[in-house]
Amino acid sequence: MKRIALSLALLLTFAAIPTAQCQPRLIARSAMVKRPLADVYGTLKKYFSQPELSRFQLTSFDLGVSKATLVAKMQNIDAKNWAADAACKVGIAEMIYHLDNGAVTVTVTMQGVGNEATFVSVLADFQGTYSLASASSVVPCISTGVLEQQLLTVAGAQPAPEATATQG
Repeated sequence: MKRIALSLALLLTFAAIPTAQCQPRLIARSAMVKRPLADVYGTLKKYFSQPELSRFQLTSFDLGVSKATLVAKMQNIDAKNWAADAACKVGIAEMIYHLDNGAVTVTVTMQGVGNEATFVSVLADFQGTYSLASASSVVPCISTGVLEQQLLTVAGAQPAPEATATQG
């Protein structure tokens, strides 16, 4: 009986150790913006609300005294942008499928820092719908960070530095 209990304890111990397979799928990208909260919130709300500025649909918004949140969705992302914005791990069956719909839900949280700055965080949740004939599969995907950086730049953050190649 003690042997079974010890084996079970070891199994549970090793099962709890994180592995490379346990990496988080959603990672927020953040930046400090040297503009007041109300200004940053207004800029992003306008960006998400006006079709001529973006393909997003604003789904919820909340502005408080020192913090704010915006949630927006985009459907039917074209293949070129999808390849730049998201990476999907598909099963063997889905490898012959084609991307039928790329969608993303972004959550932008803003925290006022004094009267002249705002800490902005962007979380992008990508979902790819892959299909072949009448079969389809929705796959959660991993963001490359490109979209989040674009939204941080819209908010007023400095653009991320370009990667440069060095010669040895």
